[in-house]
Amino acid sequence: RSISYLALVLDSANRVISGAKPRWSSTDTGVARVSPLGVATATGPGTAKIIARVGGAADTATLVVAQVARFLFVSPALQTITAIADTARFTAEARDSLGSLMPNPSVTWVVDDTSIAAVYLSGLVTARRNGAVIVTATTARQSAFAAVAVRQELARARIVEDSLALTGEGSTGRLHVEGRDKNGYVIPNVDPKAFAWSSKSAFVATVDSTGVVTAHGDGRSWVAASAAALKGATDTAIVTVSGAPQELIAFTSPKGIEVIRGDGANRSLLIPATAGPAWSPDGARLAFERSVSSDRSDIYTAWADGSDTVNVTQHFSLNGQAAWSPDGSRIAFWSNRALGGGIYVMNADGSNVTLLRGAVADNPYLYSPNHPTWSPDGTRLAFDQACNVHVISADGSGLLTLTSSAAGQCSYAPAWSPDGSQLAFVSNRDGTQAIWVMNVDGSGATNLSSAFTATTPSDGSPPAWSPLGSRIVFAAAVLTNCYDYYYGSYECLGPSHLWVVSRDGTAFTQLTNGEREGGRPSWRAAAPLQAPQGPSRRQP
Repeated sequence: RSISYLALVLDSANRVISGAKPRWSSTDTGVARVSPLGVATATGPGTAKIIARVGGAADTATLVVAQVARFLFVSPALQTITAIADTARFTAEARDSLGSLMPNPSVTWVVDDTSIAAVYLSGLVTARRNGAVIVTATTARQSAFAAVAVRQELARARIVEDSLALTGEGSTGRLHVEGRDKNGYVIPNVDPKAFAWSSKSAFVATVDSTGVVTAHGDGRSWVAASAAALKGATDTAIVTVSGAPQELIAFTSPKGIEVIRGDGANRSLLIPATAGPAWSPDGARLAFERSVSSDRSDIYTAWADGSDTVNVTQHFSLNGQAAWSPDGSRIAFWSNRALGGGIYVMNADGSNVTLLRGAVADNPYLYSPNHPTWSPDGTRLAFDQACNVHVISADGSGLLTLTSSAAGQCSYAPAWSPDGSQLAFVSNRDGTQAIWVMNVDGSGATNLSSAFTATTPSDGSPPAWSPLGSRIVFAAAVLTNCYDYYYGSYECLGPSHLWVVSRDGTAFTQLTNGEREGGRPSWRAAAPLQAPQGPSRRQP
């Protein structure tokens, strides 16, 4: 806005001097500028002197510029806060009647519901609970409005219970989960479908989509709940099951190492792209092979749930056929790091590798020793070499040959019984490949599968004894009908599957079926499964 000033020029007798033209100036052009005609225009708030000067005479007038707010604006118009205790900032802009911006206006802020959010003098709004509020800014009787929506977003899951104990197979219990925002505040009424549940060991317990846990076998597993749409937002609880003993069999399939219960239930993949499982005596760890290339494979160990894998051979050769010593401190294995291959023994951590039995010198590639198995007292090992089963002391001395195969016959892949009195092995000494048992001195050889001529034990797949020694599991193919376009129907071998036979050969059960094959079984003792520690709990 502008204002016009008039200056009268008087002589010493106080008479008006007509035609005199004063020079105008402002002491603060930031407040007001003045034209040669005495028109002062406000440029900003404050006080300035307007001076009229003629020659040596001058006079002043005081001009006070004070902006009055006529318009008030708040920005942004809407903000959304997604976590309790998070903030959003609003700014207020005041303008006078001509639309000029007013610097540093004095603004007061209020919200219409302080239980949802609080606002401070600076326009900073802090969320307190879910809901919506109106934010009002006021200055000089002018008001403006904005809106805040507090809507917590799920950032993590938290299981209320730290642990759950179940007794007996099939018993159930429920774990409860809370949804929390990124600041750790509980979100009310979260849709249960927003959470994904999982169990580290389904052989101990499983969990459904609502957090109901079902016991399956003795042991300990951790159950995890996570925000289904997010990664890394997981919490865990320990589930302990007692009163539900179970025996597990690990075996090789085209997918890797699978595990199945001794009754044929709960078949599942444990470690992909691996082979040749061997349980440690206490059932806590598993040794297995992983192929790196056509001329290299290594032996690894892992927890019984497949986690914490460790390469214990780390050698540029083929390594496999792992067998734990009864006390779990050593592993016997086959390797071709020497000419023709041989049986070696190492500590369970891979140290102190020692050659126990090498290949036959006159034909090392044909007569390599294979399939080591420990006696229950750890003093001897059995193995096959040159189509016969042999026993040797744990220090490599005292070789004893237990079988005597004629031309065209082969006995191989021994497995020592838990009581130490017998060896199970594969042999074709009766003309058909079958599962046999014999005393540890080679006497009393008996064909266990002679009554089941529809099966043929798979080559290179040793049998495995049940922990109590009453049953033997082995891989075998079943005779079936095949069809050829030119020759029509003919008898052939189907996929290799796991079979269980009683120690006396009177009971015979197929354990696996379907298109997926199975072989190289290892029977685990009925000890509780102990899952290693799960992810750290994410406390708010």
